[in-house]
Amino acid sequence: MWKGRLTIASSARFLAFALSVVCVSCYDPNAQSSAIVRELEANGSGNLASMTTPEIGAWFANHDDPKLVQRINAECMPLRSRADAGWMYRTAEGRACAAAEALAPPIIPEPDHSQFGSVPMMPKR
Repeated sequence: MWKGRLTIASSARFLAFALSVVCVSCYDPNAQSSAIVRELEANGSGNLASMTTPEIGAWFANHDDPKLVQRINAECMPLRSRADAGWMYRTAEGRACAAAEALAPPIIPEPDHSQFGSVPMMPKR
C-alpha cells in the first residue's frame, strides 16, 4: 500500500520514463525521406530529427554559408502551401523550414509589368 513516500529509486524510474517519452515524441522517423533534411545534415547540422526549431535556427545563424538559409527557405515555400497545420511542429523538415523562414530575409517577388504594357508611368511634359 502506498503511504505517500517516494524513494530515490522510484523517483529515478519516473524520471527515466519521462525523459524517454520526451525523446521518443521529438524523434521523426521519416526525417531521412526529406531532401531538405538530408541537405542540412550533409552540411553539418547533426541529427535534425531530434533538434527543436530554436536549435536549428541557432545552427543556421552560426553556419558558414549565409546563402544556405535563403536556399532552404526557397525550397520550403511550395511545401508550406500544401502542408497540414502540424507539419512544422511534428516533422524535422517542418522545423527546419520554420527556422529558415524566421531567419531568411523576405523573398520579394519581381513586379509584374505585363499589366501596364508599354504605357509610361509618368506622362511627359
